[in-house]
Amino acid sequence: DSFYLAPIWLYVPETDIDAYRASIDRLAALAPRMRKVFGAHNVAQADPARLGELKAALAKVLAGQAKSVVKADGRIEFPFDGFSILTAPQVLERRTSDRTRGGSGLSTW
Repeated sequence: DSFYLAPIWLYVPETDIDAYRASIDRLAALAPRMRKVFGAHNVAQADPARLGELKAALAKVLAGQAKSVVKADGRIEFPFDGFSILTAPQVLERRTSDRTRGGSGLSTW
């Protein structure tokens, strides 16, 4: 669930954007030794170099340097080449909720 070529859901109340960033940093560091990335959703496989692209994209989002589109439901989507980061203002404000509920996407801000 960390990376796939589609909107990446980072909007549920238990999302920890800093923990996600740390995970992506670790995965991007491993990318040179990988042959393929098998995401859990949408496109079945991706080039490991895309992890570096996600790392850079997420850094832009967190620095306030990425273009965004505010959705009708209040979520914010940051489009990039082949994927996007779909999040909520509360996540970007580093607010979290009950992390024991899981990330089904059924509970939202």
